[in-house]
Amino acid sequence: MHSNRHPAIHPSRLLSACREEIHDAIRGLVRNPWFSLGIVVSIAIALAANAVLVAFLNAYFWKPLPFARAADHVEIYGRDAAGRVNSSWRSADARHLREAAASVLDRAYAFGERRATVQPLGSADVVPAVGALVTREYFTLVEPRLALGRLPFSTEGGGRNEPGIVLSDQGWRRLAFSRTDVVGQSVRIDNAFFVVSGVMAPAVTGLEPISPDFWILADTYESTVGPFDGYIVGGLLRHGVSAAAASDAMMAPMRSLPRTGSQTGPPASAIVFPRPSLIRERTELQPLVLSLLVAFALMTLAAGANLTGIFHARVAGRARAAAIRVALGATRGRLVRQVLFESLVLACAGGVLAVAGAWLVVSRLQGHVFAMVAQAGLTLAPVRVDWSVGLYTLLLAVAVGCACALAPALAAGTASARSLGGGGVRGGPGPRRALQRLVVAQAAITVPLLVVAGVIATNAARARQVDVGYDLAPLIDMGFSDLDPARVEQFRLDPRIADVTTVAAIPLAGQSPRVPVMVDGETRRLAHNVVDARFFDTLWIPILRGRSLDRSDEAPNARGIIVSESAARLLWPGTNGVGQSLDLDLADTGSPQWERYDVVGVAGDALYGFFFEGRELPMIYVPAPVASASTGQLLARVAGGDAAAFDTRALCRAYDASQLCRPMTLSALADRQRVPFVVAAEIASGLGSLTLVLACMGLYGLVSFSVVRQTRDIGVRMAIGATPRSVLVAVAGGAGRRMLAGVAIGLPCAALLLGLVEWRVPFVETFSPTVYLLVPAVLFAAGVGTALVPARRAARVDPIVALRQE
Repeated sequence: MHSNRHPAIHPSRLLSACREEIHDAIRGLVRNPWFSLGIVVSIAIALAANAVLVAFLNAYFWKPLPFARAADHVEIYGRDAAGRVNSSWRSADARHLREAAASVLDRAYAFGERRATVQPLGSADVVPAVGALVTREYFTLVEPRLALGRLPFSTEGGGRNEPGIVLSDQGWRRLAFSRTDVVGQSVRIDNAFFVVSGVMAPAVTGLEPISPDFWILADTYESTVGPFDGYIVGGLLRHGVSAAAASDAMMAPMRSLPRTGSQTGPPASAIVFPRPSLIRERTELQPLVLSLLVAFALMTLAAGANLTGIFHARVAGRARAAAIRVALGATRGRLVRQVLFESLVLACAGGVLAVAGAWLVVSRLQGHVFAMVAQAGLTLAPVRVDWSVGLYTLLLAVAVGCACALAPALAAGTASARSLGGGGVRGGPGPRRALQRLVVAQAAITVPLLVVAGVIATNAARARQVDVGYDLAPLIDMGFSDLDPARVEQFRLDPRIADVTTVAAIPLAGQSPRVPVMVDGETRRLAHNVVDARFFDTLWIPILRGRSLDRSDEAPNARGIIVSESAARLLWPGTNGVGQSLDLDLADTGSPQWERYDVVGVAGDALYGFFFEGRELPMIYVPAPVASASTGQLLARVAGGDAAAFDTRALCRAYDASQLCRPMTLSALADRQRVPFVVAAEIASGLGSLTLVLACMGLYGLVSFSVVRQTRDIGVRMAIGATPRSVLVAVAGGAGRRMLAGVAIGLPCAALLLGLVEWRVPFVETFSPTVYLLVPAVLFAAGVGTALVPARRAARVDPIVALRQE
């Protein structure tokens, strides 16, 4: 009795067959080095770009926080009756929440980010730094590994706290100049001295995107320096407790928070929000991440179209040789495997090259981007091309290689049979149309990327040249920690200073705070700032109608205010705004406390918050006395008009014995806001350029092969009277028509994509006539220019030689 089962193939025989196939594939590719190199470079470009993106997303979005049970990590927020979410708590509130959360959270901790001025060891100057004020439970999460010294407390609890700090690795390098004898030395932070008890290992960077320069116990800092408000409360969900259940359990403790001296209303509800990775705003940034993934996927598709088209051409070009192999006994399966193994060898080589390129790009890009934020004393969490990024890149290479070579491989047997029948390398119209469609698809994929890159670059240029409504060059935020009217008057009398003003919020330092405004019974929330009477003279903001503020407006019972021109248009359309009245709820506690104010002047629109808010943001200016509790920030306009060339440190030393002022020019604040636009423009420009290169490479390969396949047809045309010029025009013109067809498909896709971007980021101007006209012109020129080389080769074909080809 015979069995119908085929005999099993021994693993050793299978491995041997695979080695033989790989050896044959490599041997065939070595015989065509330029073909192989073009494929490898094309794949490597696309995969390296993807690897760079994945490295950054992995570091900040996807990679879990560096401790066990990171998926259970949550933070406690509050939401008031108006729907505003609060994640920042006063010290007393944070302590109350941590105690109340013990029933639903393990290791409930408080964390506060402190922007401080530090006097490094052995230095007479001060530098900006970022510290982390934490409770003991925080260190049970980060699992501190010390390179030097010890912790100033016991993580087991029960030990006495010491007035010491622990430096991070970058803090040790910046603030202690990598001194190995740093333990036991004193470092001045703000207006107090702290003993360095230890230095963390380089791998310990904390739980935030901005790595702290030092860690200090919150109780120690507050007892030494003073109260600190702005803690985040977090912890790990207890086993069996969901985030929703924890939110319900925290409802009562949230509503019973002690509110003494607080300016915010009691939260109406609690939110226990999961936070498993470094980035806290994952939900808000998901559209941006998705857009980036789509853009990079499109570039990978462009590279895949290259690979598919070139392998189609390679299969068709080798059809007769393959047919001879079939006639000599080779199976069609062997021909299919040959094409697949060639593709896999090339894809893997491209993947290895991509990993190396990604490592180099990440190092350069990280150094460039991080250098821009390091000037403000910030250190971002490191980005690495680690084994996971490398494995992802190699797997993507294998997937791209298999997917792009599958159709050409399956067509190899059919092409060989047709060629054995006398088809030669010309083939029929089907393969020719398939190659033409690939060119159109590449152009259609390239257009959206080039348009988006152009729009982002245009917006980056606009961000560099944005008119804020006042002159940034002479303005300095002096950054004093203690301010009083006498010190302000000293500044005003200094011959190096042209004018000074005190404000509640420094322009360009953050989003403009909102306040409820009521006019004729209708309530809105508008941006506002509390300023003294010298504000408009210091910033040179024009008063368009009415008058400016004066000292009488700073009196407690005065009710005169200034509104911006856009606010006047919004609140009282059709009038000039002067003499109108409005009600403000400056306490904004949830229980309205309206106070009536009269508009005494209308100022020109100006940009105060983030760029995306625009200078037409309606703004209310409320007067207050110089250096009052409401106006604690000092803004100076230097004589000479150039704050960048001004010695701000000398001014600090003259008026601040502790030298702890943190001066920052408003030009530098504006530059800090431009960083995302600059980075986005560099990424978009690089992505667009790579995609254009890939499109040109693919078009060149496909047109070159098309010319080879049509050699006999071209010879016939020239034999019956066609001129070299007509042949040149026909070949190049065909490439140009296919590029225009791709443009016609790609432009609507680009408009749709940019519409989504504009919906999520209102500041970005997505309609740029220059970009929409320039991209098709560049793509058409690139396509025709790329096709000219094989077209010129076709125009030089000898008809006699061409007619002899089969």
